[in-house]
Amino acid sequence: MMNALGGIPETIAPTIVTAGKTISGTFLDLLTAPETLAAARAEFSERSEADPMPALLPADFEAPIDLPWPDYSEAGGHRHW
Repeated sequence: MMNALGGIPETIAPTIVTAGKTISGTFLDLLTAPETLAAARAEFSERSEADPMPALLPADFEAPIDLPWPDYSEAGGHRHW
């Protein structure tokens, strides 16, 4: 994870592709097998009721959407972002 998010381009794309395959496979399983969806929903409800978690962010939290996107270019032989 640290390599994929740490600015090494060669590790970013494979990680994202693998995550996408995993998530899409899970969605397909849940969409095509109602019994799997029901079991997952029941497990989620059971775990949520057994150990309720408080909200991780305050209700008035505003996401920092104005941050610049990383620029993985090399200038002078050094990577910067």
